[in-house]
Amino acid sequence: IYLVALLMISTIRFHSLKELNVRDRRPFWMLLVAVVLLVAVAVNPPVVLFTLSMGYIAWALVEMVLTFRKRRVKMRPQA
Repeated sequence: IYLVALLMISTIRFHSLKELNVRDRRPFWMLLVAVVLLVAVAVNPPVVLFTLSMGYIAWALVEMVLTFRKRRVKMRPQA
């Protein structure tokens, strides 16, 4: 619980569903993934929702590390 509380006040960027453009065409496999996720949530909601939320947090942390490395390489002075 403390980790989630710290993430709420951190400057780590988390993507929201508002950034998702639903009007664009998507591949068919994305529809299949969405259907499988909905069925999984219907079958076992606590486990699936917990897993999805942990994946969401992990994705944001991985993205933060990758962007930090990119910025660090750009800031390094050339010799």
